[in-house]
Amino acid sequence: MYKIDILGGGAAGLAAGYFAKKSEIPFRIYEAANVTGGNCRTFKYKDFRFDSGAHRFHDKDPEITREVLSLMGDEIMEVSAPSYISHNKRLVHFPITPTNLLANLSPITSIAAIFNFLSAKFRKEEIKSFEDYAMQKYGKTISNLFLTNYSEKLWGLSTDKLSPNVAGSRLKDLNIKSFLTELLRPNQKAKHLEGSFYYPRNGFGQLMNKIATYCGDENIELDSRVTKIFHSDNRIDSFEINNSIINRTDYLVSSLPISVFIKSLFPAPPKEILDTVEKLKFRHLKLICFCINKPQINKAATMYFPDGKFIFTRAYEPKNRCKTMARPEMTSLVLEIPYSFNDKVDMMDINALTARTRSDLLKTGLINKDDIISTVVKEIPYAYPVLEKEYELHMDQLLRYLRQFKNLYLTGRNGKFVYSWTHNMMKFGKEIIDDIVIKEACSKNEQSANLGTDPLELQLNLV
Repeated sequence: MYKIDILGGGAAGLAAGYFAKKSEIPFRIYEAANVTGGNCRTFKYKDFRFDSGAHRFHDKDPEITREVLSLMGDEIMEVSAPSYISHNKRLVHFPITPTNLLANLSPITSIAAIFNFLSAKFRKEEIKSFEDYAMQKYGKTISNLFLTNYSEKLWGLSTDKLSPNVAGSRLKDLNIKSFLTELLRPNQKAKHLEGSFYYPRNGFGQLMNKIATYCGDENIELDSRVTKIFHSDNRIDSFEINNSIINRTDYLVSSLPISVFIKSLFPAPPKEILDTVEKLKFRHLKLICFCINKPQINKAATMYFPDGKFIFTRAYEPKNRCKTMARPEMTSLVLEIPYSFNDKVDMMDINALTARTRSDLLKTGLINKDDIISTVVKEIPYAYPVLEKEYELHMDQLLRYLRQFKNLYLTGRNGKFVYSWTHNMMKFGKEIIDDIVIKEACSKNEQSANLGTDPLELQLNLV
C-alpha cells in the first residue's frame, strides 16, 4: 500500500490529510510547530480568545461546505456581520454602496465618485496592474480614497507594481447594474453585500482542531521541520526532518512556501531556478490584540484602514464572530500590521510597535485610552504571497521545473503562491487525493493488463 507524506500542518496540509483519511489511504503530516493549524489558529490570552487573522468560512463551494458542516455539526454557526472602511472617523460600507457613499462623503466628492465610477465602465483599456483594475472597477475617486493607500500598506508596493489578481474575488460583483440598483432602490440589498459566513464556536482554530482530530494524532508529527528534500529520476525519493531523520516517500504533498521548498531540494535546482525563486516575495503580519473593558466597540466583522497615517491595515472584534471570545462585560480588538523581513516594522522593538499602534488606535475614536486593559502581540509569518506584476511568469518557470517530479503535489496559499481562502484549501486537498487515487488505479490497471488479469476481477478490485 502506498503512503502520502504531507509537509505542513496548516489548513492546506490538514485538508490533504482529511481527504486521505476519508479515502483510507495511509498518510503522515509533518508540522514544524508544536501545534497544528498554521496561520489558522485561535490564541487564548487570559479571558480572551482571538484568531490569527480575520478568518471566516465562505459558502463558495457547495461540496466543501457540506463537508465542513457535516464535520463540525453544531460546533459551527452562520454569522451575519458587515465590513466597513474607516474614513475620517466614519465607517463606509465595504463593498461600497452608492447610498452609503453619499452619506459619508462631501457632496462634491460623492458626485465625483459616482461620475468617475460610471465613466470608468465605458473605458476599455488594457488592465496590466491592480491600479488599472481598481480604476476601471471603481473609478479614480473611490480608488484613491479607499483602495490605493490600503493596498500599498498591505503589500508594501505601489499598486502599479501589483498584479490585478491581488483583488481576489472581493470586487468582482460590483457592476453598473448592481450600482444603479442600489442607487435607485437603496433598501434592496445587492448580492455582493451579503455579509454572512460560517464561523466555529470558540474561534476559527476549532475547525483546524476538528480536522486534526479526524486525521488522528498517530498520523501527525509535530516539532518536525523539513530540512532537506531528496530527489532523483524525476521523483521525490525522501525528505529529512530536523537535520537527522530520513523518510522515504511514495507521494509528497507540500504546503510549505514554494521558495522554502525549492531551496530545500537536494541536489539543488539549477541556478536560474534559484534566481527566479528569489523574485517571489511574502508578506508577514504582526497582530496586536487590545483587551478592552467594555462589552462591544461596534457590530463590524472587519474594519479596513486605508489612511497611511495608521500603521495597521485592518481590525476585527472577535466577539462579533462569536460571543464566547471574551467575557460578557469585555471585548477585544485585533489589529493587523503587515511587514516584510528586515523592514521598518520588522525591526521595531515590540514595546515601540505596541505604543505606536496604541496611539494610532486612539486616533480612530473607536475607544478611549482608559478602555484598554492589556495587550498581547503575535507574529504570523508567510501570511500572504505578494502577487507582483508578472509573478505568473516566475511561477510558470518554477512549475515547469517542479513538474518533472511525478509524485509531487503543491497545495495551499504559499505552496501554490495564490490568493486563496479556507474553502480553497479544502478543495485543493480533495483534488490532490482524488488525483492520487486515479493514478494508483491506472497503475494497477496497467500492471494487471501486463499480468493478464481477468477484466472482471480488475473491475471488482477497483471498486
